[in-house]
Amino acid sequence: QTHRYVLRQSVTFFANDFAGRIASKIVQTGPALRESVTQLIDAIWFVAIFAISALVIFADADWRLTVPLSIWIVCYVVTLAWFVPRIRDRATAMSEVRSALTGRIVDSYTNIQTVKLFAHTAREDEYAADAVADHTTKFRASTRLITLMSAMVVSMNGLLIAGTMALCVWLWSMDILSLGAITLASGLAIRIATMSGWIMWTSIGIFDNSTDARISDST
Repeated sequence: QTHRYVLRQSVTFFANDFAGRIASKIVQTGPALRESVTQLIDAIWFVAIFAISALVIFADADWRLTVPLSIWIVCYVVTLAWFVPRIRDRATAMSEVRSALTGRIVDSYTNIQTVKLFAHTAREDEYAADAVADHTTKFRASTRLITLMSAMVVSMNGLLIAGTMALCVWLWSMDILSLGAITLASGLAIRIATMSGWIMWTSIGIFDNSTDARISDST
């Protein structure tokens, strides 16, 4: 469907872009859409059910145990809401330069006879090197933002575990909570902290895939 849609664009559209770049976008679309849907169902829905169940279990043991988890959920959602759109924008820019890099390389190979006969080797190297440098710059900008978000999530996970355990010990010292409830609460807190990294990367992956599936704006 994507190929048929692009094939019906004007000649000017194809003249203003690299054939390799357009082909790269087309090839990426199907797998990217499939992966986005799979990740959305497999991860987001699963963790939402898990977090709600954990809140119910915590409330059943003692309602105060829900406080650290509730605060963590709010902070986690806010963190994703702030970082993920910005990562998406940088992923979009990186997708464009990646397609441009692929387009330059493919077009050089496609027109290899012209390159061999008329082009200068040093200029061809510089032509590809410019695209590689631009791609590297965009890639570093994207990974810097991901590293910052990862550091924040890890810090919040540590606070969640420490806060839950401190609250459990305090309630146990007052004979309000049993050792079994402490074991259950600590296990759930550690499990949620572990899953948070998975969800973070899944959220980034969904936006990366949606970016890869996006055809050039000029279409």
